[in-house]
Order: sequence, then structure tokens, then C-alpha cells
Amino acid sequence: MEKLKDKFYKNEKLKENPELSQYIPETYTYSEEDLRKMLTKYMEIIIKPKHGAKGIGITKISKVREDEYKVQIKDHKFIINGIDSLCQYFEEKLQEKKHSYIVQYCIPLAKVDGKIFDIRYIVQRKRSSNEWVVTAMQAKRALVDRFVTNLKMGGRHYTVEQAFEGSGIENVEEVKRNIERVLLLASEWLGEEFKGHRIWGFDIGVDEFGAIFIIEVNSHPGLKSFRWRNYRHMYRVIQEYR
Repeated sequence: MEKLKDKFYKNEKLKENPELSQYIPETYTYSEEDLRKMLTKYMEIIIKPKHGAKGIGITKISKVREDEYKVQIKDHKFIINGIDSLCQYFEEKLQEKKHSYIVQYCIPLAKVDGKIFDIRYIVQRKRSSNEWVVTAMQAKRALVDRFVTNLKMGGRHYTVEQAFEGSGIENVEEVKRNIERVLLLASEWLGEEFKGHRIWGFDIGVDEFGAIFIIEVNSHPGLKSFRWRNYRHMYRVIQEYR
């Protein structure tokens, strides 16, 4: 059960598959060494709980200039000067928490209405079948100047069609087909490890060029937002597979 809930473990499992590894953003279990390494390589990274939910506890770090870093938690931002001071800040901050954390490349997500979005896909199989099916999908858009799209953190939901239409991404149908292909393969691959499990919630990021990323995999995805009017037909399908 612990491995099933562990987002880092599931990401690492997907990376073992040569066809899927290209869609996984670079991710490590948090350590000072890996924080330093990631900030040497990337301008923006994310730190988040291994077992987190609803966007709680996520921090974004941006490299403003050489040895100057902007830290953002929800809409609160502040500057820390020096990588040593930054590492000390997180060492003290994370020691206060009971959770383990991961550090991950921050995907430059595509935008709709000037705000970033990602997409939650639900993939399921029936108890009597080994065939995985995409049963629901919903785009989530962040608040202005926020980096977390979760509805609990003030995000707004869109249909996938609305999000792509407003994003300016080209070859949308091809991108959508690629996402579905990748998610069905990922579900089959994870299903080999977690044989009794029948539902996955994939958070998918798409950049402005249509490149896709599996941000994380949720073993017990929230389904409440699919009860809303525009998604009730999907919710009925979800229930048929449970």
C-alpha cells in the first residue's frame, strides 16, 4: 500500500519502461545534493510531498539570477540569496514536516486565458477485464500568478477541448491521441506491479509546443469535480467501472 501511494515510486516505475521514460520530468527524493544539482541544471523546480494531495505543501523555486532564488508558496513570494542559505531554509522547513519530499523539474506548462493549466485523466479497468480505458478527463487552470492548478487551491476547471482551444497549441488532435496512447501504456505497466488496482488519476502537463509530461500518478484520485454539470456523463462512466 505504501508503494501504491508513493508518487516518486510510481514515477520511477514508469521510468523503467523505455517508451514511457521520456514523458517523466526529472525527479528525485529530496536531498540537499539533489536540490543543488537541479538548480544548476534548471531555472525552475518544484518541491512537493511524496504523498501529497490537493496541491498542499508544494513550493516553487525560481533562479532569478546567479545565486539569487525566488521561493513561492501559494501566492507568497520571497527572495533568498545564496544556495547555502536556500539549502538551510529547506533543511529547517522540511525537518518540521512529517512527510518525505521530492524535487522535480518545473514543466513550462501551456496557458489558457494567460494562466497555466494541466489535465487530470482518469484511467480504469473493470473487475472482469484487463483492458484499460480512459473514462474521464478535465483541465485545471491555476489562478493568476499561481503555479498550482488544484481546485482546492483556487484553480478553475475547463473541458479539455476548451483548454486546448485557448492554448494556441498546434496539432491538438495528435497531442490528444498521444496522451491517450501514453496513459494506456502507463496503466498497463503499473498494473503489472499493482495487479489488483483498477483506477489511476494521471496529472498531465503539456507545454506550448505540445510536448507531454506525466507530472504524477494518483492511486486514489479525487472524483468529486466530475459530478459537476459539464462532466456528469463522465462521472457515470467512472461509476460503471468501479
